[in-house]
Amino acid sequence: MMTNIKNEDIKAEFRVQYNQLNKKDIIYIFFTSGLLYCLERCLQCIPKKINIVLIAAMLEDSEKQWLWEKGYSFIYFKENLTDVAIWDILLCENQYDFGWLDVDCFVNDPTLFDEMLHIRPNHIFNYIWSYDSYSKPSVRIINTYFLFVNINAAKKVMQKYELTSYLYTYKPNEAIDSKRCLVLNAKQKASLSLFLPDDFYTAYSKLTGGFFDSLELIQLFAIYEGYETHGVLDLTDKCCASVNMYLSDRIIHIGDINIFSSLKIQGCFLNQNLAYWLQIYIKNKEWILRTVILMLEKSKDYLPGLYTDLYKIVWHTLSKKFKIDIDQSEKWLLWYLQRENVSEKTIQVFMNIVLNGMASIDT
Repeated sequence: MMTNIKNEDIKAEFRVQYNQLNKKDIIYIFFTSGLLYCLERCLQCIPKKINIVLIAAMLEDSEKQWLWEKGYSFIYFKENLTDVAIWDILLCENQYDFGWLDVDCFVNDPTLFDEMLHIRPNHIFNYIWSYDSYSKPSVRIINTYFLFVNINAAKKVMQKYELTSYLYTYKPNEAIDSKRCLVLNAKQKASLSLFLPDDFYTAYSKLTGGFFDSLELIQLFAIYEGYETHGVLDLTDKCCASVNMYLSDRIIHIGDINIFSSLKIQGCFLNQNLAYWLQIYIKNKEWILRTVILMLEKSKDYLPGLYTDLYKIVWHTLSKKFKIDIDQSEKWLLWYLQRENVSEKTIQVFMNIVLNGMASIDT
């Protein structure tokens, strides 16, 4: 069960460690068990001058030991915290503007960090990815894969409209985890009705399943208050999007790799929900599955033993139960990326990250 993130003990635990940091221009990277193969690649792409702070939750002892032996320091929570919970802590406790980089984001161009860290007083977020709400008029919604936050603006908006980083919905929904999702109160609904298009929630619900994702309400209310969001890049993301939406010459985002953490926990047993999502991925995002299996194959021998076990589980699950020719993944990815008209430069950078663990940049 996810720990209730309103627990002040958890925030106090973070505060103690935060007060020991260089607090200016932090970029946080959050990860959980089973993701070291992504973390090492993410870090390889980051210039040493960037103030990176790692946050981890629910690691195996062997993973913590591996990180310590490699010289990585990190803020650690033993509780089963999600990214939503971590965002809530960061927005409450940070004293200075800060950034967030997903562990499966790989920054090919180091100058992106300089651009992201420069945030204007009237901008609440600098972002890379966004998508269209499909309402009339449309509203651009930011994705959280790589963000930089104007903390003063965020806190003002959150306080005025009683917001958190949680997911929100207009009415209770049994399909949405109540521990991660709050129901909008009457004041919030009334405020939204003042500035959102009449068909916004109907159109938006078709994309999201009926909820506002992390930070989205903060963004919407901030725009109402006169703040802007700034796209350092403005790559478009939407459900089941083309691979071109995730890969560029400057930055790559794989996305949704935590599905394999469930495999690590459950072994080769597939419950109905996990089997359903794997089928969705095979239909729409097979490139992600093949990317992960290749990264695991290249990393398992020098990561803790559980990654060899995870590789075997993923290999068995995809090849035996879903009949995917895993051994042809590298060849398949090259064919697929070329078919989708990904540029040769981006393909080269992407495959270098997947196979060798780094982009071709000077860090």
